[in-house]
Amino acid sequence: MKSIYYRFLLQCLCSAGVTIGIISCGGDNNNTSSTAPTNKRNTDYESVVLAANSLSVTVAESLNGQSNMPYVSVTICEPGTYNCKTIHNILLDTGSSGLRIFASAVKSLNLGLPSPNLYECPDFGSGVTWGAVKIADIRMAGELASSMAIQVIDDGNNVIVPSACSNGQPINQTPAVMGANGIIGVSTSLYDTGPYFDCIPSAANYCQILPPPNYQIQNPIASFAVNNNGLLIRLPQISAMGAPTATGSVIFGIDTQANNATNGANFIPVNSNGYFTTNFNNVAYPQSYIDSGTNYLVFSAGNYSSELPICVASIFVGLYCPTSTKTYAATMALKNNATSAVIFSVANANNLGVTYQAFNNIASPPSAIPGNQSFVWGLPFFFGRTVYVGISGKTSNAGSGPYFAYTDN
Repeated sequence: MKSIYYRFLLQCLCSAGVTIGIISCGGDNNNTSSTAPTNKRNTDYESVVLAANSLSVTVAESLNGQSNMPYVSVTICEPGTYNCKTIHNILLDTGSSGLRIFASAVKSLNLGLPSPNLYECPDFGSGVTWGAVKIADIRMAGELASSMAIQVIDDGNNVIVPSACSNGQPINQTPAVMGANGIIGVSTSLYDTGPYFDCIPSAANYCQILPPPNYQIQNPIASFAVNNNGLLIRLPQISAMGAPTATGSVIFGIDTQANNATNGANFIPVNSNGYFTTNFNNVAYPQSYIDSGTNYLVFSAGNYSSELPICVASIFVGLYCPTSTKTYAATMALKNNATSAVIFSVANANNLGVTYQAFNNIASPPSAIPGNQSFVWGLPFFFGRTVYVGISGKTSNAGSGPYFAYTDN
């Protein structure tokens, strides 16, 4: 799992822009489907079926005022039934694996439980999420992942995150802190690494375990019947000034249908952690990755430090704020020892559209997470492109995953 430090780091655009009506996970209102789930447009940013293997994705402002948040909807059902709830404003994340949802959003559902009870405590850099592992059916568009292990984040009023989990880290236990009603992780990995516990740990009872694979939080796409080898995300190009919102599509499967072919794509092999090498400014970054859940491009300015100062005394503190927009080139290591040059821009965030929430040219320096070994191709990389995520061990016309790939739209 990749750190998602940057996607929750900055409260950007908190005093400007159009606030989205994200459904609070404080109850069951407006989220329930007691029959076969349907997809319908309402006032929330939710997914709409485009094809049997396709959903819409909307980039918009988050509950806590962040820009560049890609949202989809996910339907969660009691295993083997159509007793379901559709939860909107779920963060689409190519940097982690598995579904995480708040307990208050699914309290009306009788989800399955492993035996013995299991708990998970993933660390996203910005903080941890603590909650039980439960079993549910996951429906997206016409696809079904049956009896999947998911994390149900404990957001009760009196929740106490065990010290063995928090370990002094911030805690993402509410939608207001997370900026979303949950996370759907669709990375190159099959499973999330945890850590997992078979009890509520204390100083005297740590009880960390590695559960069997069927009880580990896992990428739901790999369990689809046909379109199970990955997905693609297609977002439109937007103005250099940004856009109020942006809507694209998520298509499940790679080279399995007419709408997910990889013709002409640049293929980027990755290691088991989802890393590849980016070369920028004569420096190699061997732990680079593509992450829709990171709001910005994240890289070290290096020799460009003088022209990429850090924003100070503004709501964009921590971002790069050049006096004028700068354009750079970086190369990605591709299949068969080829390389691909990627041109990208870095704008002064203070000069962009004040009511806009989708940006293709915002960047940030790294901190301890992800560190100086990483060039993070965050959401700005996705605009104007089709980005493919090939799951480890699954095959397509490009061969076996894990890999990323992309084409320019």
